[in-house]
Amino acid sequence: MDYEEFMWAIGNDTYPVLRELYEMGSEVGNGINRKLMRDFRIYMAVGGMPQAVEAFVEGKNFSEIDRVKREIIDLYIDDFKKIDSSGLIGKMYESIPSQLATKNL
Repeated sequence: MDYEEFMWAIGNDTYPVLRELYEMGSEVGNGINRKLMRDFRIYMAVGGMPQAVEAFVEGKNFSEIDRVKREIIDLYIDDFKKIDSSGLIGKMYESIPSQLATKNL
């Protein structure tokens, strides 16, 4: 899910207001900005995987949400093994976090 879809899923109706303000060229007030930033940080923590968003909406804590995301990632890795018995694709996938960690951002 992208950010807008996440907002719909959690029942947040602020996004259309944001779009309208953008189209009018108006500034977002401090109150709306704080709420949007809070929601964006939650989106970044929860992610866009529908099962993780569903867990968040159900009121599960971030440890449980993280478990859901890890289960999905494990399914991806299992799929890679089915596609490539040599394991090369899985190794490349698993190396991504370490590759990103070594970049100077």
